[in-house]
Order: sequence, then structure tokens, then C-alpha cells
Amino acid sequence: MKQFLKSVFPLFLLLLPALFLSACDSGPTGAKKDEAAASKTAATTIPDQVLLAEIDGQPVTGADLKEYLGLFKGEQARLPEKLENRLQLVQHLVDRKLLLEAAEKAGYAKLDELKKHGSLNPSERETIILRAFLTDKISRPATPDDAELAAYREKHPGLDPKKAREALAAAKQKQLFRQLMAELRKGRKIVMQQENLARLPSS
Repeated sequence: MKQFLKSVFPLFLLLLPALFLSACDSGPTGAKKDEAAASKTAATTIPDQVLLAEIDGQPVTGADLKEYLGLFKGEQARLPEKLENRLQLVQHLVDRKLLLEAAEKAGYAKLDELKKHGSLNPSERETIILRAFLTDKISRPATPDDAELAAYREKHPGLDPKKAREALAAAKQKQLFRQLMAELRKGRKIVMQQENLARLPSS
């Protein structure tokens, strides 16, 4: 689970698990098979109605967390034992909900790409929406130009051009992601239910 929590912050791992990126590309049939395999490893012992967090009074429940865990495979689909890791996991879920809300308000729920896939389940649909939204808000703006790359390589002379470009883009993505999440959280009342999280049975 430590590896999961370390890798979860980069936006496309946090919000768009590779499972569903590949599933959507392979079409509905492959996606359903992958989803079924992932859901078997999800934390099925979590009560659906347990309140884990609130966003402006709107509940984030055990059912929401199980659905989120179902996006991942193996150990990544299990509920961590430590409370601090559970809190971080639910915070990632809250972030995902805030981003989806922003993407839908910005019109990404009407993407032409959604019409190409025929029948999509909610998780697949959300992944396509988030991928497009975050590409426009984070990935494209984080692409370094020649001047930025030259300045970065002066500070990191040991990196070859490819690795320097990747490292600079990753740093810019993290900065842009933090800025975006700060904007989306501004004025929102987010309450974490630590006691309920602590009482959840380990999966």
C-alpha cells in the first residue's frame, strides 16, 4: 500500500488508473472484463452507508469508496490499515469528485469521444471525462518550451534532453495540479469522518 500511496499523487495515477485508460481504448467488452476482475479485489467489507467525508454537506460514503477502490488491481484495491493512509485515500476520492464536478460544469460530459464507445459504465465515462479535462488543464500547459528546457538543463547538466524534458514536465504538472486543486477546494467545506474511517474493517 505504501507504493500505491506514493504513486497515487501523480494525476493520471490518482484519477485515471491505467486499468481504465487501457480498458476504454479496447472497447466496452474488454473494459467490462477488466472491471469485473478489479472489483473482486475491492474492499467488499466496507458498509455502503457509512459516512466517510462530506463536501459542502454532501456525503461521501462507503459505497463511493468501494467504487473508487474497484478502479485498481490487487493490493491497490485494498483498504489500508493505518488511519493516516485511509484519510489520504479518501482525500484522493474527494479530489476526484471535485475534479469531476468541475469537468462536467465545463462541458466535458458532452465530449464526442463519449459517443464513440457505445455502452460505458459510470467509471469508464468518468475516466474519459477526467482524462480530457486534465489533459487540457494540466498536461498541455505543462509541456516545456525550448527556453524553459534550456534553463532547466543549465541547472541539471547531468540530464540528457529527453530525461530533462520529462522531469521538467512532471514538476510543472505537480505544480499545476496543486494550483487547480487549491482553486477547486477554495470556499468548499470538506469534512473527514476520522472515527468512521478508523472503525472500518481491514480488507
